[in-house]
Amino acid sequence: HQTDSLNLYLREAEICLSSICADFPHNISFEYLMLKGEQHLRNNETDSAKYYFDLAMVQTLTHKYVNRAQLYMRIGELYKMTNRTDSALIFFQMAKAHVNSTGITQDLPLAYKSLSDYYGHVGDIDSARYYLGWKLDAENKHSAKVIAGSREIIKSVLSENSQRGNAALSRNMFFVSSAVAFAAAMVLYLLWQKRG
Repeated sequence: HQTDSLNLYLREAEICLSSICADFPHNISFEYLMLKGEQHLRNNETDSAKYYFDLAMVQTLTHKYVNRAQLYMRIGELYKMTNRTDSALIFFQMAKAHVNSTGITQDLPLAYKSLSDYYGHVGDIDSARYYLGWKLDAENKHSAKVIAGSREIIKSVLSENSQRGNAALSRNMFFVSSAVAFAAAMVLYLLWQKRG
């Protein structure tokens, strides 16, 4: 299912890129390069995956990308697949360091999972458990932030609606409930994806 989705996104990106005039100055997007690298990585085509990840890495040298930590994790996974475990560890640690330096913690559980998987791969079970614990803690903190944000939205809407009247209240509560349900579903989906 994930491979089908990945292939669908790649086809759509290729259609978009092919529709751009040849003389129009443009760069292939970081996201496209990541998708192509991931596609090749999943097909065990490590040389092709490295090619696309290297192109994405070049773009991170001149632009700031939020997804840089994910790139580091994918390169680490590539090195782990090719039994270059020292290089894999360096990239997994770079991913965690990047997440910590940016303060964007949504990738922190995945960074800890990558380190846990790495240590499991090399047979260091104690370190694998250690990072698995940190992963679970980071997931719980992220979920708590999402729930707290949802509560704030509900409080704000309730406060606003008490001033407007009950007619608008039921309509807005429906939208707020839907938003909270969607946010909860996204958190669960992301946790499921990251565990897989």
